[in-house]
Amino acid sequence: MEFSREKREANWGETRRGEHPVASSPVAHEGVTDRNLLQARGCLLCFDTHTLLLRRYSVNAPAFLSQPDMALGDTFVQCTAEVAARAILDGLKENQITGRPALLFNLPIGSQPIACDIAVHVSGDDLVIECTPPGSPQLTGSLIRHLRSAIDRLRENNELLSLCQAAVVQMRMIVDYDHVMLCRFAQHGLAEVMADDCSLELAHLAGQYISHAGLPDALRQLYLRSLIRVIENVSSEAIEIRSEARLAPLDLSLVMMRASSGDRQAYMKACGIEATMLLALVVDGALWGMLIGRNYTPKNVTMDERAVAKMFSEYVALQITANVRASRLQVTQKTYAAIQGFVHDAASATDIPAYIRAHVADLTSQVECDGVAVWIDGHPAVHGFEIQPESMSELVRWSGSYKGGIVQIWDTVSLIRDAASLVPHLPDIAGMMVVPLTAQPGDYLYFFRKEKVRIVNRAPEPGETPTVPYGKGGFCQDRVHDCSATWTVEDEEAAEELRAALIEATGAYYQALLEQRSQAEARQRLLNDELTHRVKNILSVVQSVVGRSIVEERSQKDSIQRLRDRIKALLALTIRS
Repeated sequence: MEFSREKREANWGETRRGEHPVASSPVAHEGVTDRNLLQARGCLLCFDTHTLLLRRYSVNAPAFLSQPDMALGDTFVQCTAEVAARAILDGLKENQITGRPALLFNLPIGSQPIACDIAVHVSGDDLVIECTPPGSPQLTGSLIRHLRSAIDRLRENNELLSLCQAAVVQMRMIVDYDHVMLCRFAQHGLAEVMADDCSLELAHLAGQYISHAGLPDALRQLYLRSLIRVIENVSSEAIEIRSEARLAPLDLSLVMMRASSGDRQAYMKACGIEATMLLALVVDGALWGMLIGRNYTPKNVTMDERAVAKMFSEYVALQITANVRASRLQVTQKTYAAIQGFVHDAASATDIPAYIRAHVADLTSQVECDGVAVWIDGHPAVHGFEIQPESMSELVRWSGSYKGGIVQIWDTVSLIRDAASLVPHLPDIAGMMVVPLTAQPGDYLYFFRKEKVRIVNRAPEPGETPTVPYGKGGFCQDRVHDCSATWTVEDEEAAEELRAALIEATGAYYQALLEQRSQAEARQRLLNDELTHRVKNILSVVQSVVGRSIVEERSQKDSIQRLRDRIKALLALTIRS
């Protein structure tokens, strides 16, 4: 049976909206691998998008779908039956729009119909179909009720931390994992646990951090494409995918049932985690953080549970986006008002740089910090820390030479890591933000932060006893020193507002100085021209007097006397005038 209309409508040959080619390096070990493996509770079929012939299938598919004679080269209809085939092809229209798998629930599939929940998408020349056992209608209704209630609860939270706490409580009610966390990715790579909710026997991790190995960059990049990742049983044996000869490995990036890599399995087992659900929180197009569910026994998750959890996480991401934007607006308004007051007062000062140095302490209210310093017009001022003049000179020298000179806002949470040469000059300072006040290296504003000890949770090394037991394993907790609180986007935006205002104020001051200097130079040139003119006139008069006083017929004595008399007369005339 032909499906040309459905194929045309699905536009298989075109890149779908929201879908991008998978890079070969950062996600290779989780997406495209040399050996394609699938989690055990489901099966996978792949058909050639041009011929609709079976080109790959998981080795458990014949038993799962009650088709013991399944073989490579079978037709699409042979494997799925006509009704299911049409439903699957119609579902591909959703995949075309979103770039993510389309979901079909409780769909009978095969010649001996087996009810399955289906996820379908196109990857290259593969029409990829995932089949999992269906959820019960009662469960679906319960999930919808929980989702509606959870959304209503989140609407009531306008503050970020309370929003995060409400999100983990509601998420745990929906998915029923032992431990649910909401993490935010910091610039230094660690994931900060903003809030968590867990069983009574488990330890809370809110305010602590998950090591970079727990959520490596490769996974983070992958979750920008596939917003949900579920591992039902890390200890179960993975299922191999059988393919036609000479076919490249299948891109599993969007396959929900893909098996975890060996490294991830080792990490989870060491931490005592048997099952997990990870949901990406995308804010303004960037991976802001994740909702993480952990179970310390295997946990089967139906496709409708995945769908509801994903919808909830997307709503959480929208709420966080709104909260972040509102917070940024409030910070901008507050900073603008404070800066305008500062600049207004500074405008009446005759020496703007001196005024800024004298009021440097007022700048601490603009960006959350423990101390501030400014170097402007060749002179320093410091508040909050004791920094020697020679140390300030070294700091300014470093700022002007680091990577060719800092001309944009730069910050670090670890001075000892990113600017080790400054540590002897800046005692008790762990983090620093550098705000350049000129287009070229010269004047700088500095915000400083003290050390904030971080508790970082990591997987134990072989033979190491976990600090915090979880299931059959646990976490080891490291206390990380020599680092400060994270500089947030709001901090950087406030610093940028302050920078613009100070540049404007000092620019106007220096412009006024240049105008005064230009006017003084013009007056000096006028005086010089007048003096030159008068000197020339005097020299002409002297030349005339001398010429008339000295003639050859007179004696030298008479000539000198006549010259003296005429000079006296000229002097008397000048005095009278």
